[in-house]
Amino acid sequence: MKLAERDYYFKKEKFWVRQIRKLTDRGHQTALITTDYYNETTVIAGTMFSRWSQENFFKYMMEHYGINKLIDYDTEEMDDTIKVVNPQYRKLDSQIRSTNAKLSRNRAQYAALLLDDEIEEKNIQEFVQKKAELKEIIELLEKEVEVLKSQRKETNKHIFFSDLPEEEKFKTLKKKGKQFIDTIKMIAYRAETAMANILQEWGD
Repeated sequence: MKLAERDYYFKKEKFWVRQIRKLTDRGHQTALITTDYYNETTVIAGTMFSRWSQENFFKYMMEHYGINKLIDYDTEEMDDTIKVVNPQYRKLDSQIRSTNAKLSRNRAQYAALLLDDEIEEKNIQEFVQKKAELKEIIELLEKEVEVLKSQRKETNKHIFFSDLPEEEKFKTLKKKGKQFIDTIKMIAYRAETAMANILQEWGD
């Protein structure tokens, strides 16, 4: 592998990076940028280009072989030892977000009310009443958020599937059939690649 390296400085961001270039047999240069100053150039290049090769492989398999498509709709029981998100935690988290959104809206109304300097004398009583109502709502919402956060803190975010309530349990898609078909697809891809390489050698 023909490699060259130089440092490059990003003026705006104010930091240095390593630019590594690979020269192919056809004269094409492929560049990669890294902040890894620990590993050797050959290690970085080999690792990154191998990763690109894998990404291109899966992209090709998805486009031409449908490797990511469902093979069937059969289901099977979930493994009881798998950890899943606790429904109670999810519910509390959702309630906190919802209550925080209400709190933000009421705070904004309260702030806008205080900034209004065109209050007529006859509307002072109405202004004071509305201000008091909003303040009370804000305080109640703040207390509600505190209680919910305290409950969420005491609730495990993840639990074992076996600990889920029965009404929350679900099944997963069957894996054996998909693994078998994916294996066939990968064999077909490898065979196609080998054939393309043979034809290219004959062409050269």
